[in-house]
Amino acid sequence: MEIWEQNGVKNRKFERYVPDNNVRVFNSITDKPIGSVVNISMGGFLLITESPSIPEGAVFQLTLRCRNDEKSISDVSLGATCLWHARGNSRDNNWNGFQIIDISEDQEAALKNYINTLETISP
Repeated sequence: MEIWEQNGVKNRKFERYVPDNNVRVFNSITDKPIGSVVNISMGGFLLITESPSIPEGAVFQLTLRCRNDEKSISDVSLGATCLWHARGNSRDNNWNGFQIIDISEDQEAALKNYINTLETISP
């Protein structure tokens, strides 16, 4: 994710959005849950996990289980890498910043459709 500063204001390449429902993230290889999305953009997402910290640079094939207002589920498959991690407020939670590094055209369209149902958050 590209961040730059202009006149003392940090800008992001992609707007971030907050899911209105729980978006669970699964390791596509093992089908085990690894966390929940806190915010999301076309370039990446913030994940909170209840498992041990995910190391920076780790690469995953992930499935995001997105729900829209009608509660229908849309799975989005993508490749992502962990850019950073930090300890959460409780000892069992960790924050993890992911960048999307591989996504097919149809999955990108599904992600965009999902994001279009969400409200943006301020930079």
